[in-house]
Amino acid sequence: MKKIVLFILLLCLGWNANAQQNSIRLGLPVGHTRNVQSAIFSPDGTKILTISYDNTVKFWDAKSGKLIHSFEGHTSGVNSAVFSPDGTRVLTALDDETVKLWNVYSGELVRSFEGNNNEVRSALFSPDGTKVLIITSFDKTVKLYDVESKKIVQTFEGHTDEVNSAVFSPDGTKLLTRSSFDKTVKLWDTQSGKLIHSFGGQNNSVNSAVFSPDATKVLITSDDKTAKLWDAQSGNLILNFVGHTDDVVSAIVSPDDTKIVTASFDKTAKLWDVKSGKLLHIFEGHTGAVNSAVFSPNGTKILTRSGKDKTVKLWDVKSGKLLNSFEGHTEYVNLAVFSPDGKKVLTASSDKTAKLWDAQSGKLLQNFEGYTDEILFAVFNPDDTKVLTRSGNSNTIKLWDVQHGSLTRNLKGHTDYVNSAVYSPDGTKVLTASDDKTAKLWDVESGKLIYSFERHTDQVNSAVFSPDGTKALTASSDKTAKLWDVENGKLLHSLEGHTKWLRSAVFSPDNTKVLTISKDNTAKLWDVGSGKLIHSFEVSTAEVTSGIFNPDGTKVLATFSDKTAKLWDVESGKLIHSFEGHARVVISAIFSPDGIKILTRSSDETAKLWDVASGKLIHSFEGHKLLVNSAVFSPDGRGVLTSSWDKIAKLWDAESGELIRNFEGHTNEMSSSVFSSDGTKVLTASRDGSFIIWDTKTGQQIIRQFFFDNDKPLTLLPNGYYMASPKAAKLLYYIKDNDKIIGFEQLDIKYNRPDKVLQDLGDAFGNPDEELIKSYKNAYLKRIKKLGIDTSSFDSGYSVPEGDFKNRNNINYDQNSNQLTLNIWGKDNDYKLDRYNVWVNGVPVYGDRGVNIRNQNLNEINETVAITLSDGENKIEISILNVNGIESYRQPLYVRYEPKTPAKEKLYYVGIGVDKYEQSNYNLKYSVKDIQDLSQALKAKYGDNCEIITLLDEEVTKESVANLKKKLMNSTVNDKVIVSFSGHGLLDDEFDYYLSTHEIDFNNPKEKGLPYEALEDLLDSIPARKKLLLIDACNSGEVDKEDLVAIQEVNKQSGIKGIEPVEYKGSGLGLKNSFELMQEIFVNVGRGTGATVISAAGGTQFAYENEGVKNGVFTHSIISLMDTKDAIHVGELKEKVGEKVLELTKGLQKPTSRNENLEFDWRVW
Repeated sequence: MKKIVLFILLLCLGWNANAQQNSIRLGLPVGHTRNVQSAIFSPDGTKILTISYDNTVKFWDAKSGKLIHSFEGHTSGVNSAVFSPDGTRVLTALDDETVKLWNVYSGELVRSFEGNNNEVRSALFSPDGTKVLIITSFDKTVKLYDVESKKIVQTFEGHTDEVNSAVFSPDGTKLLTRSSFDKTVKLWDTQSGKLIHSFGGQNNSVNSAVFSPDATKVLITSDDKTAKLWDAQSGNLILNFVGHTDDVVSAIVSPDDTKIVTASFDKTAKLWDVKSGKLLHIFEGHTGAVNSAVFSPNGTKILTRSGKDKTVKLWDVKSGKLLNSFEGHTEYVNLAVFSPDGKKVLTASSDKTAKLWDAQSGKLLQNFEGYTDEILFAVFNPDDTKVLTRSGNSNTIKLWDVQHGSLTRNLKGHTDYVNSAVYSPDGTKVLTASDDKTAKLWDVESGKLIYSFERHTDQVNSAVFSPDGTKALTASSDKTAKLWDVENGKLLHSLEGHTKWLRSAVFSPDNTKVLTISKDNTAKLWDVGSGKLIHSFEVSTAEVTSGIFNPDGTKVLATFSDKTAKLWDVESGKLIHSFEGHARVVISAIFSPDGIKILTRSSDETAKLWDVASGKLIHSFEGHKLLVNSAVFSPDGRGVLTSSWDKIAKLWDAESGELIRNFEGHTNEMSSSVFSSDGTKVLTASRDGSFIIWDTKTGQQIIRQFFFDNDKPLTLLPNGYYMASPKAAKLLYYIKDNDKIIGFEQLDIKYNRPDKVLQDLGDAFGNPDEELIKSYKNAYLKRIKKLGIDTSSFDSGYSVPEGDFKNRNNINYDQNSNQLTLNIWGKDNDYKLDRYNVWVNGVPVYGDRGVNIRNQNLNEINETVAITLSDGENKIEISILNVNGIESYRQPLYVRYEPKTPAKEKLYYVGIGVDKYEQSNYNLKYSVKDIQDLSQALKAKYGDNCEIITLLDEEVTKESVANLKKKLMNSTVNDKVIVSFSGHGLLDDEFDYYLSTHEIDFNNPKEKGLPYEALEDLLDSIPARKKLLLIDACNSGEVDKEDLVAIQEVNKQSGIKGIEPVEYKGSGLGLKNSFELMQEIFVNVGRGTGATVISAAGGTQFAYENEGVKNGVFTHSIISLMDTKDAIHVGELKEKVGEKVLELTKGLQKPTSRNENLEFDWRVW
């Protein structure tokens, strides 16, 4: 699966707090779409800028790895970006001959330096930040501007060819310019603009030129395989460093001015003594050219980069030994630099990411990337209840239920890019065309493939239904169009005659004719019945870009690259009108619903309305700043909707030509825009990875839909409330006061409101699911109650506490003892502190609820605690909560403890199974055997290092389960605990979830049932950190008749049996909703006990019976893995068990994982 990274969305969700206006913005996991060519730290090292070929510069928080905002407004390539010396501004240099100055924190444009007459290579601040140096591509000069007035202060002229780079001396009094074309480096006085020295004489291109730290020397490298050190005052050569066997591409002087490091295409870097020129070390190990080498700020380490071998290496200056190799990029590495304090390393790559590493440990700290895929097209189905989307980098088509904000189908089957997708006229089918040389017909209800049309020999560029839905028409790069029978999938005709590839093909309204559009500059008219050519419409000097019939099928309209659209008579083939007036290529055209007007759109940034009868221009819709990529009529023909790469859609009055309103909200190019069938809504799609549904009348957003990482949906309301899968929610975050990152956990309790989302969708589209809305509302209320949150603060605002380890900078990565002392600090200026906790590898040291300090009435704490480290790497976090349950942002601290004698791990297995109940009509068959068989299988794996503890049937009571914790308290931090339950699971009237004891009252589970929290409590606050909870709980046999039919289908499989239900359920939530609700209830933003919970719930117990083996499907799936895999980790166990259970039960038993701690992915066996 490809990860595509797109532009940031920041939605303002501002509110007042304590009489101050706090700006809170929602951030989404999006980033760059193309190669990241460069990245730099802010002067204080807390922020990062990335520069990409996607025409954007992005501003990230280094600590969290989250995107703060994108500097938008670049319409061409960005060549460089730098911070001002004080870190408050950013300077970007562009291909479009401009330089832009931005406010770092607001992202707003301060001013532009324009009129440079050439592409701007780079721009940089003077050391005092008062001036800007601009290097353009071809004018052979460098210009110095005053930042405030934008006036040119100096022009440095003297190079005879293009200038590649320039650098100021540390005090800003001198300037060094380099031209690899005229093979010189020149030293200038910045005050007078006079040339001081020209370091020439090179017979090869000059690759780099830098000052020494005190600016008394100049170091130059070139393609002659050498580096040369020059005296800046006299201009004399001091030393020539000879020894490389290929071009030397960079060189730099150490901070103490005693050493020089050079990087070469010969795959090495070399360290030299400045005074003697003696070679000190050769850094070897890269398998590709070394593109750069830099010193750490204190001069004790060297960082080398090889773009080709995709690695960056850290070396010790004194010994010359390799310390770390930073590996993880999948494409060419374009940059590697130290942070200002030298403790981190930043890399940028053509894999569209930048990465932040810990210099000492080599640990990857942050990955600056995103998780969205650009949406190239979105359209409503005929009754406006679903939306079809086509994405840029996946080979699938997605179908969305807009009333419920849910993805209903993912049409998978194409093996290459999907070029088009359309609904059938009745909305029951979808037709897709792909570069894999096929078109495919899909059933909307089931998502299943009906037919694959596979007779083309090249990519299929478009596919459409006939108006009556009985035929399909495909257009291909193999120069043919083909007609297919939708009912049987058979080929009816192959329309051959074009001499180049076909762009598209369309049916006439009466289904009798076909119009084909080709790269050969012709549009051809064909007879559907015979497949024979009727007419060929040709314009020999222009390329045909689109073609369409008018509503009654009597005319054909085609658009051309010669800036025209042309109208022909179908019967005679004669030209009626040529519509001329666009300044660039006309991309497409459509008729109004009544057929009396024509709407054209062009790359000249306009759309135009024409009269069909006279051919005259009626209106020109102007206002877009970039190409218009969509132009459509409203269903009644009174409105015109246009959208553009400028991220805006516009609604125009067709009668007056006046702009009615703008639809603004996308953060990247809009790719399409359409009306709903009744014209009351507008649907826009964008390369920002979202589609938005708008109210046509008001211009307000109704919903915005994202799909992260191809399997994590998010439905977003304009007021900030959202509905998301747990995985999607974890990718969200908030930004306060323009640069402070707040984790999703901190505000999720307010904004994760599926009930509000479904209510708004129901109001907008009609027929709201009141029962589901009520269920989600109850789940929300239960969640608030469980967390003890004061919801009154939601109206007045938030205060987010701060927290950290005060001794963080004094803690070494490698530890010699398993005891670590931490100095905890926490503060909240507005609210009292409630509790704190320390987390090690995702497990709370002080239990789920942490250390309560509410009664101390504090706004700030300083505590010293000692924790026990696990063997290996430990990820340590501090969590500070205020009285409103709002948590500080968790910044990880990594340490490693490797004892001389590794600790011996012990497994504690607790098995709880109930087949027999006091209410015997609820008896099960396989729960006890599941527990016994699983315990035996684990014993076989662990031998004497496994302690088995079981409670079966009558032994299972609330009290006996609670008593198990005493044994688990004997575990150590390196031990493992697995708790397994098999039996019934049920919800009471208050939506509390219970597991069955022997004596449970199924009509009142609260009385003697085992609360789900009691199982979690077994794992809370115990020493062991590797904790797994397995739950196989069927929902009390309460199934409806549809469930029973499905169960009977499963029972037809060999070896699979679904237990007959006790009774049919009456009105209620239903099995699926109950299950979904259960998951919603147990979303725990506090991360609970640190255990991973894998569960499989269903309307009945499914059993596997084959060759003497009898187990529940869930347990069978686990034991089968134990038989076939020698080793497995928690993450893989969750995945494999889930796949197997879904397969065997045909989806009726749905495994899931809650309270995941997969960052601590430990080995189960």
